[in-house]
Amino acid sequence: MAKYSSLFTGEEKNSSRDDAQGARPYQLLLVDDEAGVLNALKRVFRKENYVVHTASNADEALALLGKLPCQLVISDFKMPGMNGAQFLQEAKKLYPQMIRIMLTGHADTDAVMAAIKEGAVYKFILKPWNDDDLRVTVALALEQYELILKNDELRKQNLSKAKEISSLVKLNVTNKSQLAIMLNKRGYLTERQVQELHKHQQSRKKPIIKMILEKEWIDEKEIHSIFRKDMLLDEMDLKEVRIDPEISSLLPASFCEYHLVLPVKVEGRSLTLAMADPLDTGLTDDLRFVTGLDIRTVFSTAKGIVQKIHEVYGDVTSAEELETFITGSDPFEGIEVVIEDDDEMSLEDLLHSTEEPPAIRLVNAIILEAVRLKASDIHIQPKTKNVVVRYRIDGVLHDKIQIPHNLHLAITSRIKVMSELYITERRRPQDGRITVKTPLRIVDLRLSTVPTINGEKIVMRLLDRNASVQQL
Repeated sequence: MAKYSSLFTGEEKNSSRDDAQGARPYQLLLVDDEAGVLNALKRVFRKENYVVHTASNADEALALLGKLPCQLVISDFKMPGMNGAQFLQEAKKLYPQMIRIMLTGHADTDAVMAAIKEGAVYKFILKPWNDDDLRVTVALALEQYELILKNDELRKQNLSKAKEISSLVKLNVTNKSQLAIMLNKRGYLTERQVQELHKHQQSRKKPIIKMILEKEWIDEKEIHSIFRKDMLLDEMDLKEVRIDPEISSLLPASFCEYHLVLPVKVEGRSLTLAMADPLDTGLTDDLRFVTGLDIRTVFSTAKGIVQKIHEVYGDVTSAEELETFITGSDPFEGIEVVIEDDDEMSLEDLLHSTEEPPAIRLVNAIILEAVRLKASDIHIQPKTKNVVVRYRIDGVLHDKIQIPHNLHLAITSRIKVMSELYITERRRPQDGRITVKTPLRIVDLRLSTVPTINGEKIVMRLLDRNASVQQL
């Protein structure tokens, strides 16, 4: 916990934030119309290395934020004029990354919940507060602030890298397609058209089949008729084909969409590859080298391949929604996995898990949400199109989270790793246990995996260690 101690004592620490900001203290803004409450809040943070500012109403606070950006704001709900929910929404417009906490004793529940759903409020704390809890909450919230900054920087870097990869995708494949020559011999393309295609292909590194279809010199149905009747090539309709996520992971989505190819299945050492242009021997040779598998080609329509790519890998909208859910501001990340042989995963590692696969952060969020809601059971149920996470609260099962089906395998593997089960065993039930530690509670999880027609179902029973200790 050395990383957090510096938030309270102000001691030097080696971190990216110190390097970037010169170890400047955090700026806190406290907003309340009661002077006594403001003084009490200031006393809570008097020993911490924070610069604390105060305001007695929303207008004064917004004016202060206009001059001095703060990393965290704590606001009362009931204030003259603009209430706390409205103020925090305005504060979010000024500084979207700033952590916003609402502190109140008498609030309009609907208004507060609306502010939380809109993302204006990070956490909701009731009066009277516990000083220690409030200090820990603020410390974790400021760690969350650093995570947001780091995520933004990683997104920028990822965007830059994606552009570089997109350029490399065009250069890393040797195009040796005989399609244009074959169509010329059959009278569908002239010599001049063939020369134009190869000239453009050399400069633009674009697949021949794409340029032919864009120029509309020949209908794709006629090309497929030649493949089928004259060259006796195998055809595949991708509409009814189910592609395993492990197979699709062999090639990235951007590569597949650019070159109009799609890995379909693996049988032994042979990979079946659906291609719009099965005569591109340069592409198949390169993929044989990259995958280490023998390539068996089948042809399919360019439109059908693109549609199947979006179905298998997901379209742009669903990917953005998933990224927002997994890598956005998630207040339920303070989970520590306690392993019996004292080989512990630190809270710091999990708080900075943006560099880890999305499944890790998703499993952390699922468990912590169950702890927060005081659920007795967690059911992770795979359906045909998605995975439903259900919580049993007060004896009733509630559907709480819906996850894309392509993440199901990663989630089950992550939970098996945490509970030390066999990852490769998917056809037999297994039982295991996990112990997790949140900032305030230690919870034991007893879990069972059961194979179903849609994949493995996981059920976890939550046992709070503190629940058995009763006071007279």
